[in-house]
Amino acid sequence: MVKSGEELFLTSRGKTIARLTPGTGALSFLTLALDSRNARPLAVTPGIAVLSSDDARFAHHDPADRMIAATAIHYDAPLVTCDEIMVNIRHLRTV
Repeated sequence: MVKSGEELFLTSRGKTIARLTPGTGALSFLTLALDSRNARPLAVTPGIAVLSSDDARFAHHDPADRMIAATAIHYDAPLVTCDEIMVNIRHLRTV
């Protein structure tokens, strides 16, 4: 959801994002996307915030990517990514 949020932010500012053309408002788009996959957003807890600030674990300097990885680790959920930096994060399961 963080990545979708970033892309929606950019499109709302007039930036062209080839892979995302929402065609609707941000809230409606995200709700439809979640409902279509029977998915639910995961809460970002204080523990996730603290985990994302662990410089020894995360070489990634993008705070959003650190938060995404920390959330996946916290919930023991696999993360779909092709980001080489993310793939090499200790204790992060990637697909």
